[in-house]
Amino acid sequence: MLKKTIRDSDVIIEVVDARNIEGTRNPKLEKWISEKLGKELMIVASKSDLVDEEALKHKLKSLPFKTAYFSYSKRKGAGSIKKLLYVLSYYLKKKANKDKIKVGIVGYANIGKSSLIDLLVRGKKAKNSPVPGFTRGVKWIKLRDDILLIDTPGIFENKELAVDKCNIDPEKTETLDYVIDFLENYRNKLSNLEELTGTVFENPLQFLKDYAKKRGFIKKGGELDLERAAKEIVRLWNQGKLRVHI
Repeated sequence: MLKKTIRDSDVIIEVVDARNIEGTRNPKLEKWISEKLGKELMIVASKSDLVDEEALKHKLKSLPFKTAYFSYSKRKGAGSIKKLLYVLSYYLKKKANKDKIKVGIVGYANIGKSSLIDLLVRGKKAKNSPVPGFTRGVKWIKLRDDILLIDTPGIFENKELAVDKCNIDPEKTETLDYVIDFLENYRNKLSNLEELTGTVFENPLQFLKDYAKKRGFIKKGGELDLERAAKEIVRLWNQGKLRVHI
C-alpha cells in the first residue's frame, strides 16, 4: 500500500520527528522517490515545539529537498507548508497538464502524519492517536479544489525502526532493553526528562528503578516493575512530552 500510494501521488511529504530528523528519515525510499520515480519530495518535521527552532532550521537547510516544519500542539507551520504545496501544484499541473495533484503523506508510525493533515485542513479530518499504527485504510482529503491529500497508513517497515526512534507501541512490545538503549543514546539530549519524571538521571537502569519506585510500579512480591516504567517513557515520547537538544 505504501508504494502504491507513492506511485499514485504527484508530491510526497515525508514526515520526520524534529527531535530526531536523521533517525526518522528513510534514505532508501527518498532515493527511490526522487531519482527512480522522479517525483517531488518534501521533508516536513513534526513536533517542532520540542526543539530549538533556530537549530531545527539549520538542520533542515542541510537536507537536499524542500523542507518545512510544524507543531500541531502550537498550531504553527501550516502556512509555510501550504505555500510550498501551492507552488508545486502550479508547476506540476502546468508540466503534466493536470487539473489536480495528489499529495501522499508517509513516515514512521506515530510520527505526526495525521496531525499534519488536521493542521492543513483545520479540522479533524484525519483521526490520530498516540498509539503507533492507528491509521488504517486510505482516505482522500481535499486541501483545496486542485490539491488532494492522500492519508494512508504510510508506515515504513518495522525492520527499519532503529532503537533511537522510540516510536513503538508500548502495549505490544517488550520495551525494557529497548528503552535502556534509548536512554543511553539520548542521555545528553533529553532536556526535560528529569523535570517531567521528577527523577534524577545517572544511568538508564538506575533511572528506571528510581522512576518505578517513585511511581509505585511494584510487582507482586515487592519487585520493581521496570518494564512498566519503560513503557511510561515510551508513552511520554510518543505523546510529544519529551524535549530534545538537537
